[in-house]
Amino acid sequence: MERSSAAASDPELVSLVIALEDKRFRQHMGVDPISLARATFRFLVGRPNGGASTIDMQLVRTLTGRRERTLSRKLSEIALAVYIRRRFGADVIVNHYLAVAHTGTFLRGTQVAALWLFGRAAEVCTREEKASLAALLLVPAPERPTASWSLRLERRAAFARSRAGNRQQVRQTVIGSAHTGETEGFGYVALSSLVQSRERNPCKVVKP
Repeated sequence: MERSSAAASDPELVSLVIALEDKRFRQHMGVDPISLARATFRFLVGRPNGGASTIDMQLVRTLTGRRERTLSRKLSEIALAVYIRRRFGADVIVNHYLAVAHTGTFLRGTQVAALWLFGRAAEVCTREEKASLAALLLVPAPERPTASWSLRLERRAAFARSRAGNRQQVRQTVIGSAHTGETEGFGYVALSSLVQSRERNPCKVVKP
């Protein structure tokens, strides 16, 4: 059974994840038009390599469990990503993504990954350790870690540190409290249930 944790994410960890996975996360509304246009161009010229998925889209993919390579699935994912960003806001989205994202075999979420990898909670890890947690989202831990995996993880972690620099990419607030504006009263269960229900009824996504 996979272990998971829904604890709130550390702001410094969030900034590293954003720098590594979705550098325009605070500027777009669920879908990054620049990355999408670049990915579309690469596809048209025969050089598809992904890279257009935002944190919002990855959260939708995780919650729905849909990963098939079809146009209908991708359009549904985009619509749901825009909808949940409007409904819940950036802080709630990134917090829940880090709570449920696949970080390794039998591991789900960065809090559980921190306990497994470093033996302590993510918020008390060093910046270097938090960078490794961010890198796990791209280089998940195998069931039996190897030297080559450790090397790839460290390279990704170093890239995250260099890309994030000293910039504050997140507001210094308690991430994921889900008690601001329109998100008040909504928790993880509500977000998960909403995404899954909209996936079954995609025509409802466009409604405010």
